[in-house]
This record gives sequence, structure tokens and C-alpha cells, in this order.
Amino acid sequence: MKNTAERWILVVDDATEMRWLLERLLKRAGWSVQTASTGAEALSLLQTHKFDAILLDWRLPDTTGSELAKTIKTIDPSLPIIMVSGSDLGDRTVHQAYADGVIDCFVAKPFLHQEILDAVESAMSCKRGVIAT
Repeated sequence: MKNTAERWILVVDDATEMRWLLERLLKRAGWSVQTASTGAEALSLLQTHKFDAILLDWRLPDTTGSELAKTIKTIDPSLPIIMVSGSDLGDRTVHQAYADGVIDCFVAKPFLHQEILDAVESAMSCKRGVIAT
């Protein structure tokens, strides 16, 4: 059983270096972190673990981040999803993901470490019904 003070986040990215970086960054910020390199691995972890948030890469080897986010939202509609991408998705694609309700925040790569931490906290604040300022 997890400690009620623990906050769990799932980092899904196919790049080993990015998973390593995000895991270290989030652990320093007080998060407990699990990582996955594919959509299938992420879905498997979601069946066995309870997460407070997900940090999700837009492009994965077995699916798109958008499709995975849609699937995750059918499992737990309240689970905050922070999408991260180094691809030029264009404003329309990102706005559509927001409009569809599949992402709660978007961070473009390259990013400042604080941008990731701010996005996670903002998504968590929205989940709690508090507007982050």
C-alpha cells in the first residue's frame, strides 16, 4: 500500500536519456517515479499502479502520445497528463488535444527544468479544482 504522502508520476518516453533526466528531476522535487518506454508498457503499469500524474512524450515507438492519452483518459478521466514533445506539432494539434480533453498541459522540448515542474504542479492544481497562478 502506498504512503498517502507519496505522489506517484509515470514518465513515458522512448528516449533513455530523457527518462533518466525526468526521473532525476521529479525525484528531486519529491515525486516517486515509474518509467515506461512504450505505450504498451505504460498501460501495463497503469493496471498495477495508481499514479497521480503522467508525463507523456508525443511520439512513441508503438503509438502516438495523443492516442495513448485518449486511452488513459478512458481508464481514469481525472488523471492529469502533461504532454512533452520535441516535434513541431503546430498550435492547432496542441489546441485540439486540449479541446479533446486528452492533455492537461503541454511542454515543448527543449525545456527548462522549472517548466516541467511548473506544468506538473499546474496539472495537479487543476485536478484538485484549484486554478494555479
